[in-house]
Amino acid sequence: MKLPQPRPYPILGNLLDLNLDTPIQTMMELAKRYGPIYRLKVPTEDLVVVSSAALTQELCNEARFDKKVHGPLDVVRDYAGDGLITAHTREPNWEKAHRILLPAFGGGALRPMFSQMLDVAEQMVLKWERQGPRHPIDVSDDMTRLTVDTIALCGFGYRLNSFYDREMHPFVGAMMRSLTESSARTRRPPLTTNFLFRKKRRYDADRRLMHALADEIIASRKGNESEGRDVLSTMLSAADPVTGEKLDDENIRHQMVTFLIAGHETTSGLLSFALYELMRNPSAMAQARAEVETVLGHEPPTFDSMPRLSYLDQILKETLRLWPTAPAFAVYSREPTAELAGQYSVDAKQTILLLLPSIGRDPAVWEDPESFRPERMAREQFDQIPDGAWKPFGNGQRACIGRAFALQEATLALALVLQRFDLSHVVPGIPLRIRESLTLKPDGFRVFATPRKAVGEKRKVEARGESTTAKMKPLLFLYGSKTGTAQSYAEEMAAEANAHGYAPEVAPLDDYATRPLEGHVVIFSASYDGRPPDNAKSFHQALARAENGAFAGLSYAVFGCGNRDWARTYQAIPKLLDRRFEELGARRFFERGEGDARGDSRGDFLRWKECYWARAVATEFSLAVLPAEGEAEVPAPGPLAARALKLFGLDSRARLLVSGGNFPKAGEVILAGAFFSEAALARPVSPAAMKQVAEAIRCPPEKKLIAELGQRPDAQTRPSLLEILERCPSAIIPLTDFAAYLED
Repeated sequence: MKLPQPRPYPILGNLLDLNLDTPIQTMMELAKRYGPIYRLKVPTEDLVVVSSAALTQELCNEARFDKKVHGPLDVVRDYAGDGLITAHTREPNWEKAHRILLPAFGGGALRPMFSQMLDVAEQMVLKWERQGPRHPIDVSDDMTRLTVDTIALCGFGYRLNSFYDREMHPFVGAMMRSLTESSARTRRPPLTTNFLFRKKRRYDADRRLMHALADEIIASRKGNESEGRDVLSTMLSAADPVTGEKLDDENIRHQMVTFLIAGHETTSGLLSFALYELMRNPSAMAQARAEVETVLGHEPPTFDSMPRLSYLDQILKETLRLWPTAPAFAVYSREPTAELAGQYSVDAKQTILLLLPSIGRDPAVWEDPESFRPERMAREQFDQIPDGAWKPFGNGQRACIGRAFALQEATLALALVLQRFDLSHVVPGIPLRIRESLTLKPDGFRVFATPRKAVGEKRKVEARGESTTAKMKPLLFLYGSKTGTAQSYAEEMAAEANAHGYAPEVAPLDDYATRPLEGHVVIFSASYDGRPPDNAKSFHQALARAENGAFAGLSYAVFGCGNRDWARTYQAIPKLLDRRFEELGARRFFERGEGDARGDSRGDFLRWKECYWARAVATEFSLAVLPAEGEAEVPAPGPLAARALKLFGLDSRARLLVSGGNFPKAGEVILAGAFFSEAALARPVSPAAMKQVAEAIRCPPEKKLIAELGQRPDAQTRPSLLEILERCPSAIIPLTDFAAYLED
């Protein structure tokens, strides 16, 4: 079958179909139009572009297809020579270097590198802390500094010190300019470059600078053979186990340049995209923070703590699915012609380009492929992914040798950032722009980094003999937004919720048109000529039909976006939401806020947000268990209270010191036997509380039992929280959380 192809033009072929500044993104759009395999003919190459996981799996058969060094990579050979990435598989130095260097990036080599990785990462977070919370941070720039310094220090024992100067090290500048020019040369007619004399002189000078520094480091190490075991020492001393040969100085130079290119470009892009996606998905951000706090607390990361940061690993893998920073690799047929999927014919001269961002969005493999869902990268699910569907590190023998190094570095850096800072966009609501060179990176992604206060404070509670940290309460942020302002405010508050002890979720109002609302909800909405935004219309229809009492037990707050120039309908929808929630039985937790675009809408929001969090924190409380005093008799507790006392190992004469702002018994010392209300203890558990309990259960059969109980639609058939804890001894619920539930 003939391959689909945009109509070619004489001489130019399909060159006009490509945006030469964003070729990868253009090819992704063409894939939507022409399907999972299509042809592009340009003056320098005959391309076959593949975006299907099934076809990719077939093309990764190394008996039939091999890596092709083409386009920009072929130009990079000017200064990276026959390094691991730019070498042809048939070149002798590739096999020799691959065998020598595999152990240098293996699991055993990662432990001694960890302290150096942490050293550089600490430099970055220290810089962020000293710059202050209102200093705009160019994320991609600082992640580039981080990753290039890390590979230079871990690989070659050389400090580039990129965080100590405004300008990067001259080597880094030369490398960045060379990569940009390498990519640009593939987009120009071949003869044009010869006449761009200034660019050519700059390119040649940068190449000489890179080679000179590499040669200087090699010569220095040769005079100090006793320096640590790292990648450079391996290249200088190790012999190929097959041929017995060592790498010559020229190839070592090429490998050093290769590692600096590959080790910084891809990992810096990965970290930048990962932070961008986390800021767009506050629930994932909250789960990541919770894991960091559980595993690390306030202690620095260690090598042994890295494997326990499993959710961060899922975040990185999901980021690489959506935004593989090395966005494509090419293969060619080993035979003169090859057949794909039993219907397409390609020949050995064609370059078959595997378009990884589109493969990672293949709807035949990925459900809701545009959504960021780290849970799909959990170990069990990851093991079920088809072989051709996730290839951000390449394939087979030509796959990235530094994969484990890159993931350890990225996990460490991400953990430190989440542990130390709350992030917010410098300008909320700006759509993602992507800069293309050899890799993909967010362009203009700038954030404020606010040092975090102590979070997850441990409360000492006698609960089954253990001290435990209180679970975060769920907090739902809903928005109705058309221009993005209400949505950005919801996302900004959600990003801060974790620091205040809440687990946030963000969604359009319409997502909850048919779903029940429970617990606490904060709503952001605009008005458009007195009508709700498009993503809130279904919710408003459901709100109009709701019966009295539908929101009993719910607490809420509303912030409205508007413009007083539209006086007749100013804040109409936020006012309606505020009134209707109260009519349906919900409790107004905080007064409605108004943002006026005619004035200082963002200032209005920031002041309201500050007051809201102050009120929210004031409602938190804690319990301290004090020993019983004397032998005086106390009234016998009720039957349910007696069971609760037994569950938590409390004497009915023990005293409970209650502290916290709005808790009804705040500031009192209460006898444990009189603390629990029989009516509250008998109340059927809510689905939200059931979910929290399920997360605290360690026993699989008990988890199954809770899942079955949670599916009961009638509240009266659900057990009380006390009954659940008695039936599920593996559930560790702090006394503080138990008391908070009873007071809700």
